[in-house]
Amino acid sequence: NITTAWYTIPYNKGSGCANADITNWTTAADSAATGGGYVLGNYKNIIYLFPGNVSCGWAGLGEVGGSRTWINGYNNTSLYAHELGHNIGVGHASYKDCGAKTIDSYANCYDSEYGDDYDVMGGSWKSYHYNAAFKNASGWILPGEIQTASANGAYTVNTLESAGSEA
Repeated sequence: NITTAWYTIPYNKGSGCANADITNWTTAADSAATGGGYVLGNYKNIIYLFPGNVSCGWAGLGEVGGSRTWINGYNNTSLYAHELGHNIGVGHASYKDCGAKTIDSYANCYDSEYGDDYDVMGGSWKSYHYNAAFKNASGWILPGEIQTASANGAYTVNTLESAGSEA
């Protein structure tokens, strides 16, 4: 973890929030950091934290599969984890709601983009883990630790992780 000094860029916090604005902020921040002696290519992820801009309708943005994250005035661990989750390549933790039926044709269901409240990529703003599918997509689960059920039968489902004394 490396934290840079705070840099002031020549933009007001109410100066708009279009893609061009974010690009301008990023360019100005990169230029200030480079001028301060930082070699940006030495870092895997860069987080741009700025005072809350009411022109932006979002708390944070993260490039899916990229290396940059923008935080709009919040200092929240789960927000950082959520946006960095996009950087490691995962989307939002959603669910399919089929109303009173547990299973129905997809035509009778709707998607809730942030619907999984038990995953940091969902909409709970709680510091939960990434779900198993996201951990697998990120390469955190070894191929031998996954069993694919390809036929009817009895299968044992084990815990992915166990509680331990580690901090």
